[in-house]
Amino acid sequence: MAFSYRETLGDYMLAQGRSGEALYYYQANLDVLFSNNVVQGADFPVNVARNVVQALLQDGQTDKAVALAERQYYLSKGSPDIQNQRAAVLGYGMALCVAGEPEAVSLLSEACDLFETSFQASVFTTASLYLTRALLDQGLEIQARAALGRAEPYMRELAEPGFKLLAGPERTFSEVYRMWQGKDAALKIRFLGIPEVTLYGKPIKLSPLQRDAVALLALEPQGIDFDSMMLKLYGERKVSRESLSTFITRLRERVPLTRAPYTFDVGFEADFTEVERHLRKGELRAALERYRGPLLPRSEVERIVEAREVLEEALRQATLDSGDGEALLGLSENLRDDLELWEATLETLPRQDPRYAIASAKHKRVVQMWGL
Repeated sequence: MAFSYRETLGDYMLAQGRSGEALYYYQANLDVLFSNNVVQGADFPVNVARNVVQALLQDGQTDKAVALAERQYYLSKGSPDIQNQRAAVLGYGMALCVAGEPEAVSLLSEACDLFETSFQASVFTTASLYLTRALLDQGLEIQARAALGRAEPYMRELAEPGFKLLAGPERTFSEVYRMWQGKDAALKIRFLGIPEVTLYGKPIKLSPLQRDAVALLALEPQGIDFDSMMLKLYGERKVSRESLSTFITRLRERVPLTRAPYTFDVGFEADFTEVERHLRKGELRAALERYRGPLLPRSEVERIVEAREVLEEALRQATLDSGDGEALLGLSENLRDDLELWEATLETLPRQDPRYAIASAKHKRVVQMWGL
C-alpha cells in the first residue's frame, strides 16, 4: 500500500510541475526494489524506473535519466514480461528524446505501436507526445503533427496538469503544448456557419460531399474504415466500392489522409468539436463565441445531422440554464426563431437595458410567426 501511495503522490507532484518532489517519491519506490534485490535480473518492474526517468527529465537531470533508462532497456531484453519490455522501450525513447538523440524516433515509434494496440491510453499518449517532440527535433513537422493526431482522441478531456504528467520538461515540450492547444493546427475546419477549410493557412476548395467526409473524420478521429465510410457517407444509396475509392483518392489530393481506417494525417482543429469541448468544461461564453451557426445545415448525412442537432440543443440548454442575459441574447439572435430563448432573454435583461426594447420587438415577431 505504501508503494502505491508514493507512486500516487509522485504522479500528483509531477502534474503540478513539482518534479523534485515527484522524484523523491518515485526514487523511494526504486530504492525499495533495490533493497530487496529485485533489480538484479530481467524481471525488474521497468515502469517504476520509467517514473524515475520522467521525473529526472522534468528536473533537468537528463544524463542520469539516460543512464538509468539505457540500463533498464538492455536488462529488459531478457525479460519474459512483454509489459516490461514495452515500458523499457518507452523509457529509453523518452530519455533519448530530451537528450536530442535521433535514435529516439525509432524507439518512440515502436512504443506508440505497442501501446496503441494494447489499449493503454495514458502510456500511449505519453509515447505520442514524446514522439511528436522527437520528430520536431528532426525537422519532420508533418509527421510530428500526425503523431500528435493519433493521440487526440485520448486527449480531449485532458487539462494542463494532465499534460504535465504525461509529457516532459516544460522548456522542451512548449511547442508540443501549443500544437496540442490547436494554436498551430495544420488543418483548420470551420463548418459552423459559412464552411471553410484551410491547410497551413491556405484555403481548400471542397465539394459538399467532401465537406461531409471531412466532418465525419473530425467527428470520429479514431478512424473510419472503408465500409463504415461508405455507409456513413452514402447511407442507403447504391454506390460502388470503386466510386468510394476514387472519391477518397480525390479527397486525399486536397486533405492529408492516412490509409484505412481513414484519419487526418496532420493535426487538426474543428470549430464544432471545439464548441463541444468548451461545453463539457462548462465554458459557455467560449462555446458561444465559436458557434457561428448550425453544422453544415444542408448536409443530410445521418451522423452529421445528429451531431448538428445535439450540439445546438446542448448549447441551447446550457444557455437557458445559465441565466446569463448576455449569453441568452447572443444565442437568441443566432438561432433567431427560438421562442423559449427570447422569453428567457426578456426575463433576464433589465428593462432599462437599451437592448431590451430590441429583444422585445424580436420576441413579438417570433410570437406572430408561430401564430400565438
